[in-house]
Amino acid sequence: MTLFARTVLTLIGALALVAPAAQAQTYSFANVYSTWTPWDTRLKFSNFVALLDANDVELNRVASDTLLSTSTVSVSFPPQAGDVVVAKVKAGFTQVGTTQGVTDLVGGWSVTFTLSQSFPVPSGAVTTLAYTSMSLTPKLIATVVAAAPPPPPPPAPVPSGDSQLGDCAPPLAQLTLLGAVWTVGAGKVFRNGVWMSANAYSDLASICVSGNPPNIRAVSPSHGYECWGTTSWVGTGC
Repeated sequence: MTLFARTVLTLIGALALVAPAAQAQTYSFANVYSTWTPWDTRLKFSNFVALLDANDVELNRVASDTLLSTSTVSVSFPPQAGDVVVAKVKAGFTQVGTTQGVTDLVGGWSVTFTLSQSFPVPSGAVTTLAYTSMSLTPKLIATVVAAAPPPPPPPAPVPSGDSQLGDCAPPLAQLTLLGAVWTVGAGKVFRNGVWMSANAYSDLASICVSGNPPNIRAVSPSHGYECWGTTSWVGTGC
């Protein structure tokens, strides 16, 4: 794969994840969760990072192990579907709380950053983002690697050309000679699908390439053989 682009983009705000600014939560039990909610073992968190266009349409999303880190966090997105232009990055998590087997909390939090410079991602390309979430001056490094070109199609089969001396149908399904395709069936010989009736025996059982120059010989089990003579069958010549 070839490197399509590498752009270092400074995020508008700090990516430090603090207490949720807005959550949608539902409770069926009052005061069942600790005030230290993020460390409550009954809560399960799912972190994500998403790529957005300028209209906040989500273009790609990937799960992330953590959003809180003082070291570099790197996430790789699945191959992009269609050509897109990334203008924003969204990070956040969803949370589900369960008490005695009953889900009694559903919430989440996210923050969207508008990039100082948008970057294109072509169809099939893989985008990797590297960022430091717990930083006062966070930077996002976007590496876009174009998809490998599809393998070339297999070469077209090479025409076999004329059938060779000694080739017969049957066992071959057909013969190719004199600019035509020859077949035999029901006691008749056909040239390009047309019955070659002139002066031919009625019980022709096979055809072979014979003679010099090569010609078509039609064999009758009761009469011997005939040769194709340009416009009709003749007794000799192949």
